[in-house]
Amino acid sequence: MSTKTADRFAKDRLAIALPLLGLSVMWVAFLLAQYTDLFATDPWKTPTGVYDASLETVHPSTYIFLVGIAAVGISSVWAKGLAASAQESNLAKAAKGFTIIAVIASLIIGVIYGFAQFGNAFGYAPEGVQRNELVRVFGVYVPILLDAALLVFIILKAFVGHKEEENE
Repeated sequence: MSTKTADRFAKDRLAIALPLLGLSVMWVAFLLAQYTDLFATDPWKTPTGVYDASLETVHPSTYIFLVGIAAVGISSVWAKGLAASAQESNLAKAAKGFTIIAVIASLIIGVIYGFAQFGNAFGYAPEGVQRNELVRVFGVYVPILLDAALLVFIILKAFVGHKEEENE
């Protein structure tokens, strides 16, 4: 096998392996996020049983989940670029299809995360209790904006400005 053929197959294999690596990083990040949530303070768990807004904190898991989603999204986009530049072979065709599915799956995961963060902003504190607005901004709104920016980046890098064959 010539060096050129070996390089071609290496690029195809890398295009298949990158989304899988991104999924593995996301899985580890999700496990780490769940673990860090075990140590987050709960404003409901006070000795008197009354909600205490001073115990509100920004959960690190919010950003750890986002890092995992970014890992799978960016690795999928990178792999899609590698697969698009690969030579025509059965492995290259499989890599193109797999990377498109990986990009779409990462977009779906990102949208679910955004909706979940938005839903978390609603009413777990009783009426009349002053909430910590700084915690709310960094715990809800900043992650939603970062998620939206990530999704726009993935869409633009994956689907905009690339020449595709007409039959796709």
